[in-house]
Amino acid sequence: MATHGAMPAVIGRADDSALKLAELSVEGMTCAACSGAVERALKQMNGVEQVDVNLLRARAQVHFLEGTATAEQLVDEIELIGFDASILSVTSATLGTGTAPNRRVELSVQGMTCAACSGAVERALRNAHSGILDVQVNLLRSKAVIRCTAEAPSAEALAGEVEDCGFEAKVISENDEATPVGQRLQPARRTSGTARCPACYVSFGWQRTGLMSL
Repeated sequence: MATHGAMPAVIGRADDSALKLAELSVEGMTCAACSGAVERALKQMNGVEQVDVNLLRARAQVHFLEGTATAEQLVDEIELIGFDASILSVTSATLGTGTAPNRRVELSVQGMTCAACSGAVERALRNAHSGILDVQVNLLRSKAVIRCTAEAPSAEALAGEVEDCGFEAKVISENDEATPVGQRLQPARRTSGTARCPACYVSFGWQRTGLMSL
């Protein structure tokens, strides 16, 4: 069973070589209260420095200090509160200190037909990780631009978030952002059409296609 304690007060570690990143599969989460419970349980463990729980992907990413906590203890803690957990990977890691450049990711997003679609894509990306700084989705150009920290998921993982909510996505570019993005995508214009759209069915419960004047 994991040892509980106060929130870690960044214990003076000699270097980041002792810092590990565990990616865990967490099954059984059905709502924000579930993911919040998992996050709180992990954050209170000794040696845990950072926790990001993704409800849609059923994943948890945990930065922890090797020698103070183990990936197995993280799994035990999650299972103790009623969820199934397993270890996907454990790698060496570093926590951002403010010097690592932010990233700019551009995705192609196919299948958006209305403002509800672009809104669903934007929400999925904003909720993907605490390191997401800004999301701009352009309906007419079928693109999404994400500004994020170095610790945020990879461009491929962000594309996966879009595909999880029913759209096709692929990476166009991923670059370090030396200076703030000066060019933003223009807001999507309101459109009308008759195409079927997964977000519209989820958001509004439409049972059949028809003229959608937004």
